[in-house]
Amino acid sequence: MAEPIRVLQIMADAQPGGGMTQMLQFVHWADPNRVAWQFAVPDDGPLPDALRALGARVHTLKIRSRFDFAAIRWITKLCREEQFQVVHSHNVRANVHARIGAVRAGVPVRVSTIHNSVFAYDVSFAKQRLYAAAERRTAAWATRIIAVSAGIATELIDRYGINPEKVTVVPNGIDPDRLQTTRTPAAVREELGIDISVPLVLQVGRLTSQKGFDLLIRALVPVRQRYPDVQLLCIGEGPDRAPLEALTASCGLSDCVHFAGHREDVADLLTVADIVALASRSEGMPYTLLEAMGMGRAVVATRIGGIEEVIEDGTTGVLVPPESAPALASAIMDLLADSRRRESLGDSAREQVMQYFTAEATVRAVVALYEELVDPERDSETIS
Repeated sequence: MAEPIRVLQIMADAQPGGGMTQMLQFVHWADPNRVAWQFAVPDDGPLPDALRALGARVHTLKIRSRFDFAAIRWITKLCREEQFQVVHSHNVRANVHARIGAVRAGVPVRVSTIHNSVFAYDVSFAKQRLYAAAERRTAAWATRIIAVSAGIATELIDRYGINPEKVTVVPNGIDPDRLQTTRTPAAVREELGIDISVPLVLQVGRLTSQKGFDLLIRALVPVRQRYPDVQLLCIGEGPDRAPLEALTASCGLSDCVHFAGHREDVADLLTVADIVALASRSEGMPYTLLEAMGMGRAVVATRIGGIEEVIEDGTTGVLVPPESAPALASAIMDLLADSRRRESLGDSAREQVMQYFTAEATVRAVVALYEELVDPERDSETIS
């Protein structure tokens, strides 16, 4: 049996999100006889402790600026000491530093994953262009770039000018274990202070402009006129919480919009929602969408990015135009009026996700890519 491939995963953000979810999936699902993982991540979030809890070896990475020579030297030194065969980075800041550091250390394979467009980052347009330029100029040092959706792949090729032969699509997938509930719907509703009989709309995500919580709050105004007891539950934290709370108050919705902050019991919360909304302005392939569909929830989402690749409009969910609170409101009201349709959409959504968007499939594809790039003659095996 061949020795496991030595892989260093690098990310410049330790907060909850798609990159963190995927890193934990790698440790959980990959065969340790095929891949020997190490991780370099910051220590300012829950990711390093979560990785260590799974038995992973974790190094503390500090990237103090958009271009940190000290971080590059540190990555180079670590790669030389550990003799990694693959360095795999996530998103632009980590990608730039990891590519340069790995090339300097002579690491033969450099893989990067793009989870979302840099033009969706909550920074100025000038900074977005700077990030895109950094991604484009260092792409020559990447052996392969993974896009989590075909939409992201198209943007990398058309907007960044990256060689199509370098781009591979590996869709995100969910871990069925994360869909296990621990409490009854009645108990969850009681804890939230929301009566079990009233309609509940839920959105999960970081409280930023990208996720479109403001659009959903505005959409709730006409929904409440038809359904006076409707409630909206917003799960997540972020810099826009105070402005969103102010918007809620100005819309006269403070008594029916609940900001629950970051929660670990997302499966319990999803199971009590009548509708899961995703009002995003930009997405790669959101795990929150996949988890909601995997839980059999009826989903209303904007027609953008990887969302269109997951939802078949009218069959596994409902798609609406982006930036349209009226369209969101209309779709939500239509579904609240038809429980059978909500159930049918949820059943079809669960079947689709469990067939095509699992964490096991994602990890299998990434590990197979490592093996192809490290040793094209090496036989690929099934993840156990």
